[in-house]
Amino acid sequence: MPDRAHTVRQITLFFTAGFALVTLLLGAGAYLLGEDVVHEQLDAQIIAETRALRAVAEEGDLAALMEALRRRDDRGVNSFGYLLTAPDGRRLGGELVTEALGEGWHDIRFRDPDGEGHPARSLVTRLPGGLQLTVAMESDLPVQLRNRLLFLFALGLVLLVAIAIVGSALFGRTIIGRLNTINRIASAVSRGQLDARIPVSQQNDEFDQLAATLNDMLDRNAAHIVNLRRVSSDVAHELRTPIMRLRLRMEQSLADAGEGTPEAAAIERSIADIDSILSLFAALLRIAEVEAGGLRAYFRPVALTATVEALAESYALAAEDGRRALVTRLEPGITVNGDRDLLAQIVVNLLENALRYTPPGARITLSLISGKDSAHPTAELTIADDGPGIAEADRARALQPFERMASGGSGHGLGLSLVAAIVASHGGTIELADNAPGLSVRIILPRMQKAAH
Repeated sequence: MPDRAHTVRQITLFFTAGFALVTLLLGAGAYLLGEDVVHEQLDAQIIAETRALRAVAEEGDLAALMEALRRRDDRGVNSFGYLLTAPDGRRLGGELVTEALGEGWHDIRFRDPDGEGHPARSLVTRLPGGLQLTVAMESDLPVQLRNRLLFLFALGLVLLVAIAIVGSALFGRTIIGRLNTINRIASAVSRGQLDARIPVSQQNDEFDQLAATLNDMLDRNAAHIVNLRRVSSDVAHELRTPIMRLRLRMEQSLADAGEGTPEAAAIERSIADIDSILSLFAALLRIAEVEAGGLRAYFRPVALTATVEALAESYALAAEDGRRALVTRLEPGITVNGDRDLLAQIVVNLLENALRYTPPGARITLSLISGKDSAHPTAELTIADDGPGIAEADRARALQPFERMASGGSGHGLGLSLVAAIVASHGGTIELADNAPGLSVRIILPRMQKAAH
C-alpha cells in the first residue's frame, strides 16, 4: 500500500503542479495582453487630445489656445492635465504641475491642487512659435485595475490549486480503495481461496468492467483447477483398490513361496514397489485435500511449540542413529490457528528430508520463534542443515509436485509440494534459502495472540 499511496501522491503533485503552471502562464499572458491594451488606449486618448489642441494652435492664435486649455481645466471632471510653456520656460496656460520635460512620451507624477501626487502618462509636443504643450492623463485607474486583476488572479489561482489538490486527493483515495480491493482479492485467491471475487458496483465504470473481466477469469481458472483436482483424486481413488488387491495377492504368493528362494525375493521387491505406489497415491490425495481448502473450516488453535517439541523428541533418536545432530531452539507459548495433523506433517516432511539428504555428521537445526512484525504477529518455523542443499535456480521448482533435485533420493518429489500446500492453506509463506552450506527452509505462519488452553 505505501507504494501505491506514494504513486498516487506523485500523480496528484504532477497534475496539480501542471495545472498551476498552465493557469499561471495563461494568467500572465492575459495580464500582459491587458496591460498592452490599456496602455494603447491611454496613449490613443492622449494623442487625440494633443491633436485637437494642436489644431486650435495652428488655426488660431495663442489666446485661442489658452482659452481652450482654460475651458478644459474648468470642467473639473476632466481626466487630462495640461501645461503650455513659452520658449523660455514660462508657464502660459494649464494647471498641470510637473517638472520640465523634453519632447516625447513620459511617465510622470503630477500634483493636484491638494498637493497629492498621482502617476500619469504624458506627451510633450512642440507647437508653432516654439511653444511646448504637455498633455497628461492619470494612470491611477489602469494601475488600480491592474492591481485588482492581479489580486483576483492570485486568489483564483490559490482556490483553483486548492480545489485541484482536494480533488486529486479524493480521486487518488478512490483509486487506492479500488486497487486495494482488487489486490486483497488477488492475494486471497493466491492463498487458495478460489471462491473469492472482486465486488462489482452498479456504476459500471472502468473498474467495474475490469472487476467483471477478472471475476470471469477467476471463475474459469477455478473451474479448471477444481476439475483437475477432481480428476487426480478420482484416478488415485480408482487405482488404489486394484493395487491393494494386487498387494494382497502378492502377499499370498509370498507366503506360498519358499523362504529364501529367488521367487520370494522378487515378490518382496514387487510388494515394496506397490507400497511406494500406494504412498504416492496417498500423498496426491492429501495434497488435493489440502489445496481444496475445505479443511480450513475445521481449523482450531494449535499449541505449535508443544507440537514441534514432541516431534523433535521423536526424531532425535533417529538423527542420533544416523550420526547426525538435531539441535532445537523453541520459543514457548507460540500458538497458531490451523490443523494440528497438517502442521505436524510440515515438520515431519522437512525433518525426514533433512535426515535423508544430509551425510553422517551433519547438523540439523529446528527453530520456532516469534516474527518481528508487531502489527501482524507471526510464527517463524525454520529447519536448516549443512548438507548439499538445493541450487538457487532449482529452489522454486523444488516446491512443485514430482520435482526431484539432482541430489537424488527414492521419493516421488511430493514432500516439499505437500509442505507448500499446507503452508498456503494456513495463510503462510515458505522460503528456501542457502544455509551456507546446506538448505534453510523458513516458514512464516500467522500467530494467535494467546496460547490455547
